[in-house]
Amino acid sequence: MKINLSDQEIDELIREADLDGNGVIDYHEFVQSKNLWKKIKLTLGISRSFKEILRQYTRLAENPSVGFGTTMSLPYGKENAHHMGYEVSQLPDRVWESSCMCGNSFSVGPVSEGEVVIDLGCGAGADICVAASLVGETGKVIGVDMTAAMLKKAKENAQLCGFNSIELIQAPFDTANHKAIPTSVADVVISNGTFNLSPRKKCAFLQAFNCLKPGGRFYLVDMVRKGSASSEASEGSWCDCVAGAVPISKVLELMDSVGFIECEHVGLTNYRTSDHTVGGTFRAKKPLEISYRSQPKR
Repeated sequence: MKINLSDQEIDELIREADLDGNGVIDYHEFVQSKNLWKKIKLTLGISRSFKEILRQYTRLAENPSVGFGTTMSLPYGKENAHHMGYEVSQLPDRVWESSCMCGNSFSVGPVSEGEVVIDLGCGAGADICVAASLVGETGKVIGVDMTAAMLKKAKENAQLCGFNSIELIQAPFDTANHKAIPTSVADVVISNGTFNLSPRKKCAFLQAFNCLKPGGRFYLVDMVRKGSASSEASEGSWCDCVAGAVPISKVLELMDSVGFIECEHVGLTNYRTSDHTVGGTFRAKKPLEISYRSQPKR
């Protein structure tokens, strides 16, 4: 359970399940505690989904022709990138073949020559190649991803395009302050279709916040849940960007909770992973003067 629940959450569950208040959960109390059962089921489900995510994105990197999606076929590749508004002719076809963006990261706000851009969940590197073309030789682009096969493909794509300003880091993007991910260096942090895959969303937003220089911009493209339901993993597949999606209001709430200002829902894309999930675009800024807030437990 500690993989996906904080110590505080575990303590609260134990207190709730301890019906007689004696500090021990006996068999009867364990069986009666529906919330405890629900949390255990959710945690185990997320752990299984994590392995499925690694398998699916490894397969997409190594053999993109097999398709994308576990429970249904999802749009991906060059044609999908074109539908999302990318100028796909500007980069070789191979750069797009393993891409699975749910919107256009560069429609959310400007990226200028000489800037530093960090892409959290960069996948096979289509967005980092676009970013590298925008920041030029005087700028820098850092791609972060946990899937080794995707990073290998991203490195090959960067070399294919002749971009020398790209650095790649294998690491999870949702541990709040990963030692391998640089802090306070980025003018812009982007992420495209990855935050919904994490059960540790507040930590993911805090990582984005920590990467930015004061005054830096955050451009998020992600799957969101239609309506006002706030529960995660209520239905659908985590792996297919369904179960982990949260409502727009929750995304804005999480941004604000880690210290972002000018948090804004920009619009929706036409990318869908189910009847109740759709791509959404967001932007926010890191304030020039930081009022540090307590970091969430990992």
